[in-house]
Parts: sequence; structure tokens; C-alpha cells
Amino acid sequence: RTGLLGGVKGHLGSGAIIFMIRWFLSQQLLDHPDVLNQYEQFVITRADHYYQCPHEYTTLDLSNNTVWIPQGEAYGGVTDRHLIVSRANILDTLDIFPTLFQQRDEQLQDWIAVGTPESILKRVWTSKGLNVRRMKRVMFTCATPLDTSRWKRAKGEVPGVPGLLKKYESEYDQTQQNCPTL
Repeated sequence: RTGLLGGVKGHLGSGAIIFMIRWFLSQQLLDHPDVLNQYEQFVITRADHYYQCPHEYTTLDLSNNTVWIPQGEAYGGVTDRHLIVSRANILDTLDIFPTLFQQRDEQLQDWIAVGTPESILKRVWTSKGLNVRRMKRVMFTCATPLDTSRWKRAKGEVPGVPGLLKKYESEYDQTQQNCPTL
């Protein structure tokens, strides 16, 4: 119903898929500290984002446990589609399911009851002392007419880009406000 368990048989959405992919990434970073130590900042994003103007993520201040996300698509929490974070905080941003399942039973039930993936992300990051800041959106989620989806089908053509569809109209509209037109 909320998408939190999306990916588990009988549940819509992709919450469990997203959080398992992030857990897998955290394990890979722990298993390969040379990769973790090679970068000062990390961008966790999606392959189906269309960047309409430059994403100047290297100019963002990541001090004070700051995690940057694009404006919008929060659904009672923080967007789970894109984040920029420092090396010092990357593992905390990825460690969602382990933190969720370490909660006391009554608290876990409370979290799950209101649990959109976005609200769980906000609660976990808050519990870890991460400070979320929002940046202007420079990207929107897109698809082709043949793409499939677990949650929402794309509709509405992107002007000037034949065969490309908008998945979330609000993301597209915010990108139009922040970037020059196509």
C-alpha cells in the first residue's frame, strides 16, 4: 500500500528494491575500502534521470553531516531518487533496512505504518544525525514508450526530445523552472 515493501511479492512500488540495492552498495564499499577512500563525495542516483542543465554537485557544502537531495517528490519524507553525500556519511545514508529492523517492535510497527520509502528514509537519516538540504532540481525521471514500471507509467512527451516521456510531471515542471528550456 505504501510502497515500502515494493519488490516483495504482493506489494506495489520499489521501496524494498531501492533499500536492498543501497545495502548491497554499502557492503561493496565496506568490502573495497580503496573505492570508498578514493572519493570525497558520492552521488547516488537513477539511470532514468534526464539532466536538463549542469548538475553542479561539486559546489555543495557537505560539512556538518549534510546530505543534499533535489527539491520535490518527498511523500512525507525525503526523496529517495537522488542524493549527494560526503565519504564520511555515505554508509549512513545507505544503511536503511538494517537501521529500520533494529528498532524496538512497537517503534518498528509505527515506522512501517506510515512507511512510504521517503518517510522511512527521513526517519533513519534523522536518527543518524544527518542534515538534509534541498537543492534546485536539474533533472527529471523519464522513460521511453517501451519501458515498464512497478509503480507509475510515464506519459507526456518531453518537448524537443523525440521518444522521451515524463514520468513525474512535478519533477519535470521544477526542472523547467530551474533550467533553460530545451
